[in-house]
Amino acid sequence: MEVSRTLCDATPSYCLEMDDPHPTSGALAITDNAEARRYEARMDGVLAGFLEYRSAGSRRILVHTRVLDAFEGRGVGSAMARHVLDEALAAGVRVTPKCPFVRAWLERHPEYAAIVTPEPPRRERD
Repeated sequence: MEVSRTLCDATPSYCLEMDDPHPTSGALAITDNAEARRYEARMDGVLAGFLEYRSAGSRRILVHTRVLDAFEGRGVGSAMARHVLDEALAAGVRVTPKCPFVRAWLERHPEYAAIVTPEPPRRERD
């Protein structure tokens, strides 16, 4: 699937035009819902998926990715992963991927290795 990226309107989101044989396909907008601590992907205004995160200092921990059943197989998860990592790269923020989907995605995209950091080991309490 070929994906072209353009900035949409004046909002801080990406609009991805997706070549998709499904009749309900359209523009995918990804925005940071900071209050809910998750990036949300909306296709034609309908929630298609989200990627939850936590912040730890200057690090962003990517916790869980969920694509709603009706939108599976259309590249929504990959688009969210790329968007989040592109933002982190541009801002100089390091990420820790706890989400299995994001970890697997990163294995196929080594160009983001410079911003990936493992979770620090837990300290033992005395």
